[in-house]
Amino acid sequence: MDNKHEILISKNEYFVGIGHNSEIVTDDNGTDWIMYHAVKVSNPDGRVLMLDKIKWKNGWPIVNDGTPSLNSEEPFFMK
Repeated sequence: MDNKHEILISKNEYFVGIGHNSEIVTDDNGTDWIMYHAVKVSNPDGRVLMLDKIKWKNGWPIVNDGTPSLNSEEPFFMK
């Protein structure tokens, strides 16, 4: 994770142009989340802000199946 060149989230059929992730934030329940932007394939005129839950495997962050989520899940700090 130190070389800043690892891919955590890649495109899928609904979102492309994944990038510029911010730092990882933790809600009051201890769940980690990552914010980043993506371009919606159905509306490519601009970027949308994405927020996805992070799970950890052997100390490495994992987001969904490696692509942006398609369903919303509200973090504790937004309820």
